[in-house]
Amino acid sequence: MAWNLRVAGHDLRGPALALATVFAAAWAALSGPSAPDSMLPWAVNPTGYLSGGVCIILWILSIPAKELLNVLLVSFAEKFCGMQRIDIGDGRVNKLEILEAIDLSYLVLNTVIEFLGMSHIIAFLIGEHVQQDLEHFSILGGPVAFVLVMVMNDVIYYPVYLFAHMR
Repeated sequence: MAWNLRVAGHDLRGPALALATVFAAAWAALSGPSAPDSMLPWAVNPTGYLSGGVCIILWILSIPAKELLNVLLVSFAEKFCGMQRIDIGDGRVNKLEILEAIDLSYLVLNTVIEFLGMSHIIAFLIGEHVQQDLEHFSILGGPVAFVLVMVMNDVIYYPVYLFAHMR
């Protein structure tokens, strides 16, 4: 499926991204605080435990942490599982030679989305809905639930991924 987002020679993905960002920021700002003494809205700070500065510092630290984790996972997959990277060898997937402004915009926005998504997962895990004691742990409530959360994340993210990769 190919969506043509060019009108009169103009690429409309940038304005669409800007509109989505403004909509998300307005929604976050109007979502109210997660805790009575929290300065950040619920959508940005779901636990209510972090200040604005701490959120920004943790977001910045999450970027190199994800890159380090990626290097470790790729090394593990190549050495112990015999997997090959998709950008090397026959049938490879080509990387972009030059990142345009729209590509950089998506990358930055994606890091923010990933950080906020992880914040919501952490808020859920430390919230009252999850039983922390070992007697409530089960296969369905542990590993299966974890896999389902990852699948749901992909289901929600996939339309955005398709939109971002249209050329």
